[in-house]
Amino acid sequence: MSRKRSREALTAHWDDFREGAMANGIDTAFSEFGFPKSHAAAFGLLAYQSAWMRHYYPIEFYVGLFNNQPMGFYSLDTLGRDARRNGIRTLLPDVNHSGVECTAEGDDLRVGLGFLRGWGSEVAERVVNERLNNGPYRSIVEFLRRTPAALKR
Repeated sequence: MSRKRSREALTAHWDDFREGAMANGIDTAFSEFGFPKSHAAAFGLLAYQSAWMRHYYPIEFYVGLFNNQPMGFYSLDTLGRDARRNGIRTLLPDVNHSGVECTAEGDDLRVGLGFLRGWGSEVAERVVNERLNNGPYRSIVEFLRRTPAALKR
């Protein structure tokens, strides 16, 4: 079943479905929406794989989740609190340590510069490339001198 199918197409199968459901102990208050077996199987596999990754590779799991936002399930704040409950610290962005995206820094998650409001990946890439090509920033004055004009607002 899907929302693309017409009510008439579903009605044609309704009696057979209802009789089969009742024969299997399903209440008659079915809400006219089914969870297809293939979707349930895929969701079950994804849930298992996610739990496995979270257990055996927790830092990589959370880095992957952070870097693939927004996914529409949980906010970064919620994911960060869950990571903390599982022993992973979330380190703030740092112009001398962060990449563009989040990275694993030992057993901690370092937030990427691309997550800074108003920067985005283009500005973050320029800041990171400048650091990689010319060494770390030693002061705020040096940072402002070496970084893109867009940051000097």
